[in-house]
Amino acid sequence: MLYFKDHSDGQFTTFTQDLTEGVVHELAQAEPLEVLPLTSVRPYREGAEGTRQVARELEVGALVEGSVTGVGDSVRVTAQLIDAESEAHLASQEWVVPAVSLESRTRRVAAEIANQIRHNLGAEVRARQLVAAASSAEVLELYRRASRIFLREAAVDWKDDRVG
Repeated sequence: MLYFKDHSDGQFTTFTQDLTEGVVHELAQAEPLEVLPLTSVRPYREGAEGTRQVARELEVGALVEGSVTGVGDSVRVTAQLIDAESEAHLASQEWVVPAVSLESRTRRVAAEIANQIRHNLGAEVRARQLVAAASSAEVLELYRRASRIFLREAAVDWKDDRVG
């Protein structure tokens, strides 16, 4: 979990920090996940290093990154789950939160981000287990196609339910 980036003029710094800490807290509640403390990722806060390099140095299989941007009288929060090996986006989601209610919605947005990450990581773990056990390339390809369709549909459903 990397620090979320504040793309405002500093106006949302506190919200961005609280959101980052909230997502870490929520992810740490999922027992099989090992979530590094923010002190471990602090050297990567500015984001000069590439995804693969950061993941290798932290010895993780996936990274979560995100940003906060002011849009009119709202704030857009974007969170992405990135596979460390392929650098592919396993998931990416966006929320738009009214700026006047940031403090009251921080915990809710953090929980939604963490839930989506857990869901997508679970799907990825199942896919990798299947890859390891697959007896034929055809079976594996069919599974991957079905997974992509399922994840697209889940993302649409999730987007419809997002904070607004």
